[in-house]
Amino acid sequence: MDNNNNPFSVFNWKKFEESFGGRLPQVSRNKNDGSTWVEQYVQDILKQSIQPLNQSAGGEYDTEIAETEHALIMKINIPDKTEAKTIKTYVSINQVKLEGNAHDKFQLIRLPHPVIPTSCKAIYKDGSLQLHIRKQSKDEQFYEIDVKYS
Repeated sequence: MDNNNNPFSVFNWKKFEESFGGRLPQVSRNKNDGSTWVEQYVQDILKQSIQPLNQSAGGEYDTEIAETEHALIMKINIPDKTEAKTIKTYVSINQVKLEGNAHDKFQLIRLPHPVIPTSCKAIYKDGSLQLHIRKQSKDEQFYEIDVKYS
């Protein structure tokens, strides 16, 4: 093939690989190999990208979630009160994030039901952080807005 007609002949593959965090896999010339190398490569990349979600300050904390008709009650076991005071807690509609002093250390906990983040009440008691969060009801997802016409 003529390199003048090949758009990839001047492409900086090294820089491309660096932006993806490593070397790209070598394509197999074996026709029986199929797409297994692609599947393995994708799985490896997904494992690398998912690992940071499981990080936390000092390891993952044991959690329990109980549901009532109107609320979720989460209990996060943090026996050391000094450590508990260093953890920042964030709530979104569908997850809780625990973040340590180093912002690269965190733990995400998925919630089984959408909640109203601003309704969260938290207390540290008996070696655990307890969160009480009101569930969203189906009718709270959309609000009709009165429009004024001039």
